Amino acid sequence: MFIKPWFLICLLSHEFPTKQGTYFGIDALGVNWPHDSIVQHEVSHNFDADDQNSVLHPECIMNYLYAQQDTNIWCTSCRNTVDYGIDH
Repeated sequence: MFIKPWFLICLLSHEFPTKQGTYFGIDALGVNWPHDSIVQHEVSHNFDADDQNSVLHPECIMNYLYAQQDTNIWCTSCRNTVDYGIDH
């Protein structure tokens, strides 16, 4: 997946407050990740998934270590959180 640089620049703000809550945008400045991983990671925040940055955390798109390595999966905990966020 290729995202044009102008698209990333348009979404630099990390948070977009709305009447329904706060939604997260995409910030890729200074990040050398595959773009599809950036999008999946950031959009997952919209469904209440938190960053999981412990080296003990299993492979997961919400862990920066694995996201940089182009993983596209959620751990069970984050998958359940995202699924719940989508459904509610």
